[in-house]
Amino acid sequence: MEGFTREHLERLITPERRQAVKDRLEQLGRHFTAHPEETGETYLEHLIFTLKMGGRITSCGILLIIHGVFPFTFRRTVSAQIEKIYAILKGRIPRQRLNDLDENWQI
Repeated sequence: MEGFTREHLERLITPERRQAVKDRLEQLGRHFTAHPEETGETYLEHLIFTLKMGGRITSCGILLIIHGVFPFTFRRTVSAQIEKIYAILKGRIPRQRLNDLDENWQI
């Protein structure tokens, strides 16, 4: 069996196929960048922010469970962290959406 030669590859990878692959890669890239751009961030900035916030929220959940079992521990820790998280997020939410959230907030 012969190996692929340059001519084989050139027949398989036509300019149309090459452009189609390029278009698909650009479309895929937009999936990763569209939302971060809406928030005024790069993909990396958005990733770092969400990792930090995810870590804070996850640690709150863990501490809340510990507090539930041992009510004498972490008595203000979680609520203080939730207040910080809210302050951080409140500064990032567009004004109209923030007004809608504040008016329609239900627990």
